[in-house]
Amino acid sequence: MFSNRSFASFMEADPVILVRDGVIDHVALRKVKITVDELNESIREHGIESIANVKLSILEVDGNISVISEDEKDKQTHYSRIKRKNKRKYH
Repeated sequence: MFSNRSFASFMEADPVILVRDGVIDHVALRKVKITVDELNESIREHGIESIANVKLSILEVDGNISVISEDEKDKQTHYSRIKRKNKRKYH
């Protein structure tokens, strides 16, 4: 779509993985300017008690945070996504 690759990468952001297997990626959090408290709030909004129960948490390109958790009782994966009113630009 864009002829200049660096401009294209700026305009077409990729999703950012914030948590993988209960471990926070602090470098990614700093890059997208999200605090650990904001991440915890988002995790709780999804109905998950703690970050340790998160299998994967992703900041989507539209500014929403998607969370995939694993239920320890049934070993099922649950996916939920919360729509944000204000899109965050992190470039």
